[in-house]
Amino acid sequence: MKNAVERRNGVTFAAFLERKYEPPYGNGDKAQLNMKMFLLSLTLAVISLTAYSQNVVGKWVTEAGDAHVQIYEQNGVVNGKIVWLQKGDDTKDVHNPDDALKTRKLVGVNILSKLVKKGNKWEGGKIYDPKSGKSYNCSIWLDGNDLKVRGSLGIFHSTQTWKRK
Repeated sequence: MKNAVERRNGVTFAAFLERKYEPPYGNGDKAQLNMKMFLLSLTLAVISLTAYSQNVVGKWVTEAGDAHVQIYEQNGVVNGKIVWLQKGDDTKDVHNPDDALKTRKLVGVNILSKLVKKGNKWEGGKIYDPKSGKSYNCSIWLDGNDLKVRGSLGIFHSTQTWKRK
């Protein structure tokens, strides 16, 4: 009979306690390493997607679905410009109160301007409504995968839900 203190693979209990024992590396350990690499990659992908989903930058479809707005950050400020209109690229800004701007094309016009991040919201900016030609105070924030866009004038406000394109 073998020594009572001997363990599997010929490692003694004393050697195990002294940490002189190192496990053999074989195919099973390679599979375990591959699994760890896969889990690390998956974790990094989830973190990246979470960071992306918490960012307002990107292309958004308005609540009515009649426009796409590209939100971008420039010098720490968030703005948003019209990049597509259901009515067509030649649609003019006919409701603008400034006569000089009534002939400009709406595609390319910034309708969101000067929004600054404060906590989970971007605030302190303006939103231009090309359907009325009026500008309002604006704040935006993410609600899951949606963007909430709030225009306000004094105590009155209206909130729309935009979808990421």
